[in-house]
Amino acid sequence: MCCHRAGVYIGVDRSGDLTPLRDAAAGAAAMHEWALSQRMGADRAKLITDADGREVTPKLICDAVTELIGGAGVDQLVVYFAGHGVNINRCEHWLLTQAPFPDRRSSSRPRLVERGIVADRGGMPGQRCHLHVHVREQG
Repeated sequence: MCCHRAGVYIGVDRSGDLTPLRDAAAGAAAMHEWALSQRMGADRAKLITDADGREVTPKLICDAVTELIGGAGVDQLVVYFAGHGVNINRCEHWLLTQAPFPDRRSSSRPRLVERGIVADRGGMPGQRCHLHVHVREQG
């Protein structure tokens, strides 16, 4: 029985006004190259990074996932993320290029998620990963 694998490899070095990371985008690119070396077809391995000043947005990630799972079918989807993030109530929140940051004087914590990605490990740790994408725009 064949297992059809696909992957989305995401790297964000610069997120809002946080200190830039040095190797998140490069790490995602290295993982993408590794996946290709393991015979994951180029049509099944998507690389999304902020290298060369590009922005990483929820829409880019949603579009990549939709394209991969909407095609011929995927038995296993690998989602790799390298970048800033926070863990709130055991739920990861990825901070993308233009992630808004809460004003410490107000209760704006929900804004943290609005341009980020929430990866809920749910179920058995290490076994499954549910990808919840929040794409509401501010303004």
